[in-house]
Amino acid sequence: MNRIAWQTVAKGRDPAVKIFSEQGGQAGYLKVNTHSANLEQHLSQVAYQAVTLCQQNISYGLQLDQQTIAHNSGLEHRNRCLALLAGIPATGGSSG
Repeated sequence: MNRIAWQTVAKGRDPAVKIFSEQGGQAGYLKVNTHSANLEQHLSQVAYQAVTLCQQNISYGLQLDQQTIAHNSGLEHRNRCLALLAGIPATGGSSG
């Protein structure tokens, strides 16, 4: 319960788990579920976590289907992860 990001829940979003840095400064991998019922919200949460980890200078990786971005940190790494997230096609929306 102490790892739930309660601010995220208070904003009406799905619960997210806080990632704490481990010894050595690595957080693990942010994993993208492209089959999420609310893909846009899921991607927003993953992007938020990437930005937060970057601000805290914590090394993390990103896993998306068969693509993996290895652990790293810094603005260039963050931008690379966000670019991968931005390239995921939207599903289900209306055309117009």
